[in-house]
Amino acid sequence: MSSVSTIQPARVSAGVRLMSAALVVGICGQFFLAGLSIFSDAALWSLHGAIGGGLSLPVIGLLALSLASPSAHRYRRHTVLLFCLYCLQVLLVALGRELGLAFVSALHPVNGLFMMGAAVGLVNEAFGGQGDRRA
Repeated sequence: MSSVSTIQPARVSAGVRLMSAALVVGICGQFFLAGLSIFSDAALWSLHGAIGGGLSLPVIGLLALSLASPSAHRYRRHTVLLFCLYCLQVLLVALGRELGLAFVSALHPVNGLFMMGAAVGLVNEAFGGQGDRRA
């Protein structure tokens, strides 16, 4: 029986790349579905919620991988941030509904933007991008 920490570093990096890219695509899809729900078919909100729940899989997978595998340690900051933002995302909707405060729920798409930024940062790091590092 092997543990996660014995996984080859190349496989860990491939897993981080796959899950982080899937997360970016999923978040883009969420923005699209939200817009489609507003401007076309309100029934799509349930699909938006279901996919949002499904996005917990790559978020939790990335967090687990970064905590369990020494070769994924460099991704830990991004994955912890993504996990916290994801939890906040769910909390904003639940609290907004429970308290009847629309402005709390209105922070949900704003937090979605922050999630996108964190996910793109993780993709950039996972694919070896250095960004613009001018001296």
